[in-house]
Amino acid sequence: MTNITQLIIEYKKEKTDKKLHSILSLVNPIIEKKSKYTYFQKYFPISLYNKCQSCRNCEEHKCNICHKCTCQKGTFNLHRNNLCEYEDVKQDLLMEVLKLIEKFDISRDFNKYLIATLWNWKPSFLTKDFIKSLVSESIDNQPELLDKKKICDFNVQQLIEKLDKKIDRDIVYNLLKNNELSQKELAVRLGLTERKLRYRIKKIKDLIVI
Repeated sequence: MTNITQLIIEYKKEKTDKKLHSILSLVNPIIEKKSKYTYFQKYFPISLYNKCQSCRNCEEHKCNICHKCTCQKGTFNLHRNNLCEYEDVKQDLLMEVLKLIEKFDISRDFNKYLIATLWNWKPSFLTKDFIKSLVSESIDNQPELLDKKKICDFNVQQLIEKLDKKIDRDIVYNLLKNNELSQKELAVRLGLTERKLRYRIKKIKDLIVI
């Protein structure tokens, strides 16, 4: 098998797309395996970013059996809870691997470095606010949909060109035609769950800088 560390050394000297493609073809099986595990199998604790005082001071980290633990109980799975698409996780991990390649210390072994670094990896969109929304969201307290005026101010064509997923373009087109649609109505029209719709809308909002 080609020495990936040597390939990276050569890539850092040459900076060619061909060399980078060779590197990614070698790490792609790891990216696929880790992405699938993270999306389909891994369960994240709701208390991921909000540990209670007892847990923050505890060195044993046995929250599930500790009588002092007052953390928010429960877990979530990205696939079962319809929080995102598999490709979102895979793309996020690919971006992380690209960063690791760029900052890699060539005196080390890349395979060991990659596995150690990605051992506790989680998608970048799993922020404190994202997890907080899982606890606080309800159908009666829906987040604001995209504002039609903001879409128009941003430039519709410019926004559409930035959207590489058809479902995101469909969301924008539907809201431009009828901004009075409720979240539930829009989700039904597009064949999405409300949680998945909220996730797609957040991705679109991130592109709109007013």
